[in-house]
Amino acid sequence: MPTGLSDAAQKKWHELLDVLRPMRVLTIADGLNLAAICYTFDVWMSANEDVKTLGVMAKVPVMGRKGTLEEKEVIGWIVKKNPAVAVANEALKTMKSYMVEVGLTPASRSKLHIEKEKPVDPADAYFEKKQPRHVN
Repeated sequence: MPTGLSDAAQKKWHELLDVLRPMRVLTIADGLNLAAICYTFDVWMSANEDVKTLGVMAKVPVMGRKGTLEEKEVIGWIVKKNPAVAVANEALKTMKSYMVEVGLTPASRSKLHIEKEKPVDPADAYFEKKQPRHVN
């Protein structure tokens, strides 16, 4: 597992490995892809927490000046979309694109071609063993 992943991303890493190992789709080259899925999952969940806390729409104060530049007062309110909504949506799109690459969506799984493990031929097993060399 790459260093630097948050606790939530590390937990997701292990959960996904439990799903992907039996599928036999991962190689050592897929580590960064899996880390990207876990990272974007964490970003997505963090943004969702912000949306839960503040709501989809946020009431933002409009500030005016009282006399000097330092003196400000709230002169009204406007309602804007919470920026965390866009962050969550972008993370979800990014995460999905990574998930497709390793077969973590139903459609992408249906397109995977995974070779079944070939039974070991006893002769191959015998000849793959290192035989002691005889020196003449």
